[in-house]
Amino acid sequence: MAILMASENESKNSSEKSAIAAIIKRTNAMKILLFLIRDKDEEETYYLQRIADDLDINEMTAYSNLVKLINAGIAEKSETDVDKRTKYYSIVNKELAEKAIEKYKHYVGFQLARLVPYEKRYCSQLKGDKRFQNACEEYGLTVSEGINVILSCYKIGQESTGHDTIIWRKAQGYDKPEQGKDDTEVEEVG
Repeated sequence: MAILMASENESKNSSEKSAIAAIIKRTNAMKILLFLIRDKDEEETYYLQRIADDLDINEMTAYSNLVKLINAGIAEKSETDVDKRTKYYSIVNKELAEKAIEKYKHYVGFQLARLVPYEKRYCSQLKGDKRFQNACEEYGLTVSEGINVILSCYKIGQESTGHDTIIWRKAQGYDKPEQGKDDTEVEEVG
């Protein structure tokens, strides 16, 4: 009996992982998921046209990605007694949705880190950068969420000042040795 329960838990975990992996690769599906979960206080359902209009995406694209979210077990489709033709969508499994959003933000952190210069800058300067604002909008994040995602990325260095945070992109690969601290000695052949 214990082996059967363990097997069911493993299959549930693997199906959750595969569902999350399939969803986070779809930017529009994640935009929809972020839109549906953004109002955490209210249990609100949205119809397809409102989702498509608010996110400025095509209705068919929104529908296809909603079907992916339903198949993953994150969202559900429901209807009302007033109008059977109108379908409403809402989040069913908030825990799985939160896991997917966490993985997505980790992925987006690496993408947004490319926009951070190697020179030290204040976060407020990055918030005003149009390329950064457009990238955040493309990934379905607000600018403040984009800054928080970048600060959690290990490729970004940060220093906190009293009123703002200074950030920079860490160098990848080979770091230049400091000048004047060369410990190697060269023998002259002669």
